Amino acid sequence: MSNYSYGAPPPPPPPPAGTGAANVAPRYKKPGPLFLLGLLVAAAVAIPLVIVFLGGDDDQSAASTSTTGAAATTTAAVTTTAAATTTNAVTTTAAVTTTAAATTTNAVTTTAPATTTTAGTTTTTSATTTTTVPGTLNFSLPPNYGQTTLTSGFVPDPATLSITSGGPVDVNYLGGGCVGFATQAPDYSVNYTAGAFPTLRFYFIAGSAGDTALVINTPGGSYVCGDDSFGTLNPTVDFNSPSSGRYDIWVASYDPTAVSSGTFYITENTGNHP
Repeated sequence: MSNYSYGAPPPPPPPPAGTGAANVAPRYKKPGPLFLLGLLVAAAVAIPLVIVFLGGDDDQSAASTSTTGAAATTTAAVTTTAAATTTNAVTTTAAVTTTAAATTTNAVTTTAPATTTTAGTTTTTSATTTTTVPGTLNFSLPPNYGQTTLTSGFVPDPATLSITSGGPVDVNYLGGGCVGFATQAPDYSVNYTAGAFPTLRFYFIAGSAGDTALVINTPGGSYVCGDDSFGTLNPTVDFNSPSSGRYDIWVASYDPTAVSSGTFYITENTGNHP
């Protein structure tokens, strides 16, 4: 093995001119570009993470607040709705109660007149063969004692029919001296054909004491009335130059509560009268 000896190393080269040892740092102590780039990258990554973390907490807090607020709002809405529903239920019940009371009252009111009307109808039907209590005469209703057809010169003369006077209608509304009370429907109808005889006479003779009157609706549609005649309380109506057509006859009583049974006469002979 050989022994070598080495001499001292050569000294470092001198620093550049114009620089001093105190002002120049060693190269290994100077920050390099890569180090600065690393710092920038680290900052770029860390800052968003911090922001996301902090923002997430804020969002979560906000979400929590919103949720709590929504829950509070929902609770309030439910409470309000329940109160409103309860109030409406009470109001509705009151309305139903009121309606029921009104219905009951109306039913009672309606039933009472209906019963009264029915009773009145039954009574009227029995007395006059009509279904309502009349206020005026009505020649379009069927006659109480039927009808007949006579031609001038008819025999026997006089033609006769048994009739009972009276009824609920006050014939005074007709005017022209019409008096008494009669039924709404005619007592009798005569379809007459005129001829050579110049007079057609109608009269009534009561079979018992009673004051009566006649009301006759002519073929022309006018009403003619008759009262006491020939010194009696029995009525007579004469038609001189009579017209052909239908004559509707009512036998009325002076007393609205009285009826008089008697005989009704139709004649062309002026010698026939009460």
